[in-house]
Amino acid sequence: MITTIHQPSSEAFSTFDRLILMMDGFITYQGKAKDSTLHFSKIGLTCPMRTNPADYYMRILSVNYPKKQVDEKNIQMLTDHYNNTVMQSLMESHK
Repeated sequence: MITTIHQPSSEAFSTFDRLILMMDGFITYQGKAKDSTLHFSKIGLTCPMRTNPADYYMRILSVNYPKKQVDEKNIQMLTDHYNNTVMQSLMESHK
């Protein structure tokens, strides 16, 4: 089943198998829900302990409009990290 849920509770979040997280229309994460916090922590965006990951993602993936230069930099950083992760995964699967 595929659903779109805006700000799920931590209890609901813990039941998710896979996630697709987006920022300004770009995918910033796609994969197992349980691995999502590790993905972002690799670039210094560590979800605080006892924090609902969904709340944290809403905070770090929000974009203010009109976009400012800092928003563009964040979008670029997060999409680059995601794209590099995907490319690395593809390279490993071809070995």
